[in-house]
Amino acid sequence: MKFLFIAPEGTCIPPQGHGAVESIVYDYYSGLSRLGHVVKIYQGSNFDEFKLFTDEFKPDICYSHCYYGVYRQFLHYCKAKLKFATNHFGEYYNDINTNKKQSLSGVSGHFNVDSMPIPDNINFICLSQEILRYHHDILGVDFKNLFFIPNRVYPDNFTFNELPTFNKSIYLGAISERKRQFLVKGIDMIEVVHDKSKTWLHNNLTNYKNSVLLSSSEAASLSIVESLMSGLGIVISNACSYNLDTNLEFINVISEDNLNMSNIQNLVMENAEVCHKLRKHIRDYAMDKFDFNKSIKELVDIIHNI
Repeated sequence: MKFLFIAPEGTCIPPQGHGAVESIVYDYYSGLSRLGHVVKIYQGSNFDEFKLFTDEFKPDICYSHCYYGVYRQFLHYCKAKLKFATNHFGEYYNDINTNKKQSLSGVSGHFNVDSMPIPDNINFICLSQEILRYHHDILGVDFKNLFFIPNRVYPDNFTFNELPTFNKSIYLGAISERKRQFLVKGIDMIEVVHDKSKTWLHNNLTNYKNSVLLSSSEAASLSIVESLMSGLGIVISNACSYNLDTNLEFINVISEDNLNMSNIQNLVMENAEVCHKLRKHIRDYAMDKFDFNKSIKELVDIIHNI
């Protein structure tokens, strides 16, 4: 089959640093190519250029990892037999849930459904069951067009050590108000990492004692999956808990009411102590739940069964 992936312009693919969308697109590119499929990635915002590109390539499958603005128009235009999209704007789902809104119009132009209805031939790969239900209940997408594939990573990309070599916890992610790194300011045991290369991350994430992410919203955090695959226990906010079994002893969720320096520091220390001897178990859990080879198989199965 011939696959065309649409990704936002800007960050290169594969990304040199941050870029969850770009990482996922590249992982699909790698896995599908290994299976013998012809895969191309389009990054750009010029509609005429895209038309020439897709008309020449003539993909069987077109998958946009940015269903908004001009990228949404690209997908609607493409003449592929099957079309898929993934929305990555978790903060807006969180806003809907918190404020019981029935429309995202006015919250973000990315989801102005009234101005551009969703065609019946668009299938959505949803990153969590919550997002899947949102697409059905709020956007009116039929369940037959909704599929669940969580964020995953390739295990072999991540070095795994049974013991940490750094006496620190890691808070990974681009600095932003949404990621809320300001909540751990002044906690010396937590190192905020935002400027390292992807290669550094693959080789060194396992060296930390555990991982912290206290975002106000996430569609489903890739950095959490990367941490688990590296053998790290995690301390997270509720918004980061999609697709996780929060009853597991190496996963601790802090409620919004308890996000103060003392509670965060104490829980991070407790998590690190508990997880010290569980790193192989954590890695095995991640390999069972979040191996990207499963995503490749699931996508191919979905295509064959539509």
